[in-house]
Amino acid sequence: MALSVALADGRGACIPCFPAFRPSADAKPCRVLVAGNWVPGLLTQWRRGPDRRWSGVVTYVVDGEQVTGVKDQAELRPA
Repeated sequence: MALSVALADGRGACIPCFPAFRPSADAKPCRVLVAGNWVPGLLTQWRRGPDRRWSGVVTYVVDGEQVTGVKDQAELRPA
């Protein structure tokens, strides 16, 4: 299915259907640690906390559902 069709139907660009889609030039493919497994994800923003550790805003798929959340730097790695 084309992205334009998905958007016209009110859906977004989910990772399984459109793995090459990037919502911005800054978005980077990554791996996300979820329940002991590294899954494909898309890193859209880095944040630095008061503890000086980095965390990333990432989108990934768990049990067929796309999730967007914040993960600690230890739970992220390059694709």
